[in-house]
Amino acid sequence: MNSNSSLLSRLGLGAAILALIAFLVPVVYMLLGVIGVVQMNSADDIKGLLSAAVIVGIVAFALAVVATLLNLPGLFSDPRQGVITLIGSVLLLLLSAGFLFGMALPRASAVQNLNDKVIPFARTMQANCATPLNDTKDDLTTIRTVADSTKSSDAAYASRVGTYINILRTDDAKLVDGIQAVQDVTVPDPKYQTLKDECLKSLKSMQAFLDNSQAVPLPAPFDKLVSPTVSGFTLLTTSAAVAGGQVALPTPLPTGTIQTLISQALTQVINAKNDALTKAGDDLTKDIKDGLNNNLAPFKVNVPVG
Repeated sequence: MNSNSSLLSRLGLGAAILALIAFLVPVVYMLLGVIGVVQMNSADDIKGLLSAAVIVGIVAFALAVVATLLNLPGLFSDPRQGVITLIGSVLLLLLSAGFLFGMALPRASAVQNLNDKVIPFARTMQANCATPLNDTKDDLTTIRTVADSTKSSDAAYASRVGTYINILRTDDAKLVDGIQAVQDVTVPDPKYQTLKDECLKSLKSMQAFLDNSQAVPLPAPFDKLVSPTVSGFTLLTTSAAVAGGQVALPTPLPTGTIQTLISQALTQVINAKNDALTKAGDDLTKDIKDGLNNNLAPFKVNVPVG
């Protein structure tokens, strides 16, 4: 009986030592993170860190369980054996359980949720909302610059603006695709519903300016030339035709009049802001950054977000 207890105690000691080594691996790694030796520079770094933490945590916990079970019989032997080792095994069991179930698994789950749901949602919003809106505003700004810089020559305006109208048609197609993509995306958390709603609002507003025949009211005498209201595309194509002499007004206007009209109309669209959309986007970016930083602490996260 004593021989069996002694063997179990020795095996328990070995298992406890292995459990201690396994437990010290993440401890040492975290210390390296504290001093900045180990940093998270890519998504693969993050995935590798969390996977390793969970695996090492499971190994340390399992070994601590085995060590505790092997050392437990020695407590009831005569004489008692391995009491110190048993206490150490129980302590390792508690520490490894705390690390695995209180740190590694919850953090891995939180980051996995970010990777599987929140970050893909953010990328969809970026690609199908922010990008087409920004591209369209940039091209409208370019057209406004052309209008402002050619006020001394209607012919120069007419010859240059046509190129950008064609670019805007590409932007318009991307706005339409963006509306569909945003409508189809699944919101990962109710608090991000505002971002989806405001994205759709801004996309539809910009697309309406380009395509809706009631988007832009025209002042006299242009309201008699086409209609009282026109779409952004009609406004631009008609302005190019008038400036280039393809369409004649009943009464000739001073040079630069058309360019001034275009500049004013585009400025209203360019300067239009959706503060709710901006805040919702900033909040989403902050959530992702905080989620990564908090769940990967003390490691510094250098993966760009937003």
